[in-house]
Amino acid sequence: MIYKWPLVSSMIFACALVVHATLAATEERPCRADIEKFCPDVKTGGGRMAECLQKHRKELSPACRVRGQEVRERVQEAHEACQEDVAKYCGEVRPGEGHIVTCLRSHDKDISADCRAAMKPAR
Repeated sequence: MIYKWPLVSSMIFACALVVHATLAATEERPCRADIEKFCPDVKTGGGRMAECLQKHRKELSPACRVRGQEVRERVQEAHEACQEDVAKYCGEVRPGEGHIVTCLRSHDKDISADCRAAMKPAR
């Protein structure tokens, strides 16, 4: 079954938000307080943290919103840079739970340099 890029793009965005939430909780921390406040019992994985943050998007701190915007910009760059590679190497991969990103990484030597570079921040 071939999936359309808009669906894949939304799944990549969800994965990026999970990465964002994980990084926020462990490294840069602009969303740590928001995660503790709004999503304390949410386990990471499967897009659950992204979904929780999305539900509370209007209540998030300014720093967390800025971080979210940065992630959205990176996702847009990856979408543009990887569109052809996703179609070529991962067109039949089921979106969700990082399957597309895993597929692209498994083709790391085959994908375009632009796609590889766009994926780097999420690694």
